[in-house]
Amino acid sequence: MSSQIIRRTVAVMALLALMPLGGCAPAFNAAPPLVSPSTIGHQITLADLKEDMQSYFVFYSAPVYNPSAILFIPGGNRDLAIPDQRWRRVTDRKKLEDLVRRMRDRYWQYPRARLRALLAPPRPRDGKRPFLGYVYSGASTSARAHPDIAGSFLIRWIPEQRRHEFFKDRGFFGGD
Repeated sequence: MSSQIIRRTVAVMALLALMPLGGCAPAFNAAPPLVSPSTIGHQITLADLKEDMQSYFVFYSAPVYNPSAILFIPGGNRDLAIPDQRWRRVTDRKKLEDLVRRMRDRYWQYPRARLRALLAPPRPRDGKRPFLGYVYSGASTSARAHPDIAGSFLIRWIPEQRRHEFFKDRGFFGGD
């Protein structure tokens, strides 16, 4: 009986020792939600999206004076991709240009904002990941199954990113 316990303990310890070699991602079937558009065969730039703004539902995240992300949902994906209620709609081209400018002016920001394609989690039946839209941001977001609408995905909000120029003259603790 004690030899069985020892064998099981050794087997469990061996599995725990080997897990870091394989990484944890395969164990959880994790896949990045944001990928380069070229990874999925899309040859598109932010300038293309701004030019063809009327073909997308456009949203931004965080306050207008300090946007953290811009989301472009293709018109055909409107029922598939549903932004969290904290995303704000953009319909004016001038406002979109201003949001992009504000994000590009953050020369200090790391990582720098870049355009990425947002993919849904893998479908259980076939493992495919539907394309939901494009995100221009330095931060990350993801989508999850919508709790109320079957077959749709809820796109998580990206919170405001701290802008260092607001704090540069205030010292470490915000005082003089």
